Amino acid sequence: LHVNEDRDYTMGLAGMFSGKPVRNWFIYRHLFDGLEQLPWVANATAAEAYHSVTIGDTAFTPDDLENREVIEGDRPYANLTFISATKILHFKDEGYAVMDTFVVGMLGNDIGKATQRKIHNGWGLSNQSPNGWSHQISEGGELTGLWNHTQKYLLTTPEDWPMDLTVHFSGEVGYYVDAATGITLRFGK
Repeated sequence: LHVNEDRDYTMGLAGMFSGKPVRNWFIYRHLFDGLEQLPWVANATAAEAYHSVTIGDTAFTPDDLENREVIEGDRPYANLTFISATKILHFKDEGYAVMDTFVVGMLGNDIGKATQRKIHNGWGLSNQSPNGWSHQISEGGELTGLWNHTQKYLLTTPEDWPMDLTVHFSGEVGYYVDAATGITLRFGK
């Protein structure tokens, strides 16, 4: 057990607000205005819709916290403060769901640095001092964003078995760019 292990994902905190009132919030409306024109959303009047907004902060650090220089081959220091809006459309009769998430955030601010230094130095929880924050990604601040789109399809729900099998496809563009697919087998009702 490594109690003082800050490598890679170091810390984060987020709060989520969900429910029908969220769809009327300023940030939610403006993030989804353009999305409403896409075919799978525009034709979604019969779908169940779920809405959420998340506000949070997350930080990442390399393994060697005391090194003041850039560490080649290790994760760089990074901090992201963000707000995201998610819409899930569930087409129950057709057996699929569509989820879109938009994230708007600020990379390179000092929240991660201040928090980690307070925990390590101010509260005396570690003998390591995080010294490389001046080399964090986008030091000083940079606006960033992300769009994630996921589609999930129910393949089977045997009537006499308490299970279901789904396949999903997802992709995101922004501060991450990737595509993924997977299969999920879930037991239980």
